[in-house]
Amino acid sequence: MTKDTESSVTDGSQNDTSDTLRFRQLIKGDIKQDSLREFVSYTADGDRITLVGAKSDVITLEMTSKASCHVPFPFIVACLDSPVNERPLDVLHVGVNLVDIYENCHVLEAQQLSLEPVYMTICSTEVPESRLVASQWSPQILSNGQMLLAALNTYGAITLLCKPAEHTHWSRLDGLNVSTTLRDTLLPVRNVSKIQNFKQFKAFIDRAWITMFTWRPANEPNAGHVLVLGTANGSLWSLTLSSDARTLLQHRVLNTSLNRICYMLAFEDLLLVGDVSGVVHLYRFNNDEESGLSLIRPVWEKADRMGLQKAIISRFTERECYYISLCKAANLLIWCIPWQEGNEWLHTRIYVGGMKITGLCTLDSTSFAVATSTSKLYRINLSQEDKKLTASMQPVAIDDCEDYQIIGLFSSRQRNLLTVLFHPNKEYAGNIYATSLRNQLKLRVGKIHNGNILTKLADTFQPNTPINQSTDLLAELRLELFATSKNLQKYINFHRLTAFQFDKEATESQQHQLQLKYHIMATIFHLRANLLWLTLQTEESHKEMQLLLAMLAMTHMRLRLKYLCSLKELSPFQKEAAQCMFAEAQRLKKLLLEDSRKGLDSPETENLPNSKGTHDRHCFQEAFVQQMKINFDDLHAQLGKDVIEIPEEEQPKRRCCVSYLQLPFSLDRRYCSQCSRPVLVDQEKLLQLYKPGSTLLCPCCHGSYALDLATA
Repeated sequence: MTKDTESSVTDGSQNDTSDTLRFRQLIKGDIKQDSLREFVSYTADGDRITLVGAKSDVITLEMTSKASCHVPFPFIVACLDSPVNERPLDVLHVGVNLVDIYENCHVLEAQQLSLEPVYMTICSTEVPESRLVASQWSPQILSNGQMLLAALNTYGAITLLCKPAEHTHWSRLDGLNVSTTLRDTLLPVRNVSKIQNFKQFKAFIDRAWITMFTWRPANEPNAGHVLVLGTANGSLWSLTLSSDARTLLQHRVLNTSLNRICYMLAFEDLLLVGDVSGVVHLYRFNNDEESGLSLIRPVWEKADRMGLQKAIISRFTERECYYISLCKAANLLIWCIPWQEGNEWLHTRIYVGGMKITGLCTLDSTSFAVATSTSKLYRINLSQEDKKLTASMQPVAIDDCEDYQIIGLFSSRQRNLLTVLFHPNKEYAGNIYATSLRNQLKLRVGKIHNGNILTKLADTFQPNTPINQSTDLLAELRLELFATSKNLQKYINFHRLTAFQFDKEATESQQHQLQLKYHIMATIFHLRANLLWLTLQTEESHKEMQLLLAMLAMTHMRLRLKYLCSLKELSPFQKEAAQCMFAEAQRLKKLLLEDSRKGLDSPETENLPNSKGTHDRHCFQEAFVQQMKINFDDLHAQLGKDVIEIPEEEQPKRRCCVSYLQLPFSLDRRYCSQCSRPVLVDQEKLLQLYKPGSTLLCPCCHGSYALDLATA
């Protein structure tokens, strides 16, 4: 049962419930696109975006926190060099007498047969070029650590692509051809000689014509890839692929009452499916069913001929429900779906205006960003009271967009960054003489909130959660620092190095504070090294960074040695690692002490731009070294005679940044995906230095580790 809230059906002029918000732009960029459409972007997690505006080229955006101050674009743009132009359905035309079928068609059938390129490619003298229908990242990586993406064109060809993280080129993944596997292996054989009319021919082609797809969200980190296909006859195929995506392990099919499927959205265990007639159904992934899917209920049953182009599903934990939002022309239709079966569904709709909606994305559990064809941007807020769902609309001011049309929106994983995609409108495009400029897609990255990025980042540091899941927060921090490069004092004063206390036991909380300071200092050091008016401070920034890295290393080693002290017996690897840590601590203490004494004794220190700060740092270094000597002597006494100090080396060799053992020469390497610091390839050995159940994270930046294998 669905309860409609008719009172909430209002236009935008009646729903401006508060002052206008403002889109604060942090950076902008552009991407070449040869063919554009509404809802040009797609993202499942906010950090990995695909653009479907090109004719046949695959273009992706990958969020990065390593943008340069010279090119401060927070995305890595990647593309496929060769377009996706395959036509797997042409083989099915062989043996079919299309001339007789066309002559025996009535007017409407003849029109459909001649206007749909898929049905007539074998007879056409000029076959229309294929266009990109959809491209989506798999939520799981391949067994070799690379990313997986699938792309679909208008002729039903799905191409699997792969690339390492942060690389700029996609390559085709050989092995499994999804389209031909469906056509030749999964579908039952059909005798084409019995096809006598258009209805039979259409049914024969439509069952093998893939018109949309999506990836099933992964329940577990090591789960396989599940590709869900929608076909022109309304069937839903669930294909389970191997970890390297080269083999089909299992397939399931559900025949539905839908027409040609044009939209699919997977969220947790829900699957939203829309067809070209405008009907929308909601399914649930159900492994107990033979088909792997079960119909929950139709969401929109009116065949209004407006095929669904964009929808979003959000989870609202406080009320134990999901919100589903659909775009229908200039209307936003919203449902509240309780988790518990049998409870009443609530429904509302809101008229956004502007002819039609051209962009939609989630801002949080109960609010969305909506853009219209007239370049208006709104925030939609949901409220629920007394079994009544209402939606209100709040305008968001955005500058300098009079000559552009908004054709896409997406928010980042943590919903802190909002990216708006623009294209010149017809009037402005007519005045642009350069074709390359007319085919450019403009991107503006900004935010509409006023939250403190440092507070948000501090909350994300958790013991077994890598900072990689907060790439957008790190990107915002970097963009904020770039935007305020002439006023960095606010960030320099945050967690000042000289304010840290080390007279007590090392804690993970203190390590996380130092790691956050590292991300701030790394960006400030980058600015001072690259911007002319800041180069005078480069030397001092280098010294501060060396001190911070020493503090991070000492804190990490104290935590690891503290854990080893709690064990009754140490393995050979644990003993060797402990010895290397003590040697590294001794080396760092010596370097810091030499630097501080040299600085305190040098008369040039007083002539530096920030002489007081430099003097305070030197004094702190001396006190820090003395305290570390006490701390490490205490740890060595607790470990006893099993750990013998090894002689200090004059020149440190290339070492693992977790165990401080020397790294052997090898083409295989394991390294931090954020700061690139290397560790031993054997992760099981390194985990001997942590409590059982721990996740191996970089002690410097809290990033996860990537693995490059020479044989991959």
